[in-house]
Amino acid sequence: MKPRYLAIDIIARYLSRRDYSEWELRQRLKEKDYPEEEIAAAIDEAWQRKWLLEPEELSKKISKYLDERGKSYRYIVNHLTNKKLPLTVRDEFRELEKAREIISKKFHWAKPYSFEQKKKVLQYLRNRTYDEPSIRMVINEVE
Repeated sequence: MKPRYLAIDIIARYLSRRDYSEWELRQRLKEKDYPEEEIAAAIDEAWQRKWLLEPEELSKKISKYLDERGKSYRYIVNHLTNKKLPLTVRDEFRELEKAREIISKKFHWAKPYSFEQKKKVLQYLRNRTYDEPSIRMVINEVE
């Protein structure tokens, strides 16, 4: 028979790997069938020990991580929403920069793009959840 660990031990194990939101920890402990009182006590203890990041701080950290990997603002918003975290501010300039970078890595075409190339770029950026104004600006740019 497997020993049952305390909820705070499980939280410590999760947080040793990466940062989690309070909501995520609650969900994971509920999946392991811990009683609500034990979950609440463990979460309170984690806050007292300063193991958890404030939601705004965690949101900024996750946004920065995803932004550095070229994820679109829509993707980041969806990711933060799923984790029940506050949204970050959108940087229009950075969004365009990320779209340009992702296109230059994927396609090695000279500008201006042909009609067929524009279609491929449009579909590629749409699949990565970039918004239409950003896509149009990237497609219609001429160096």
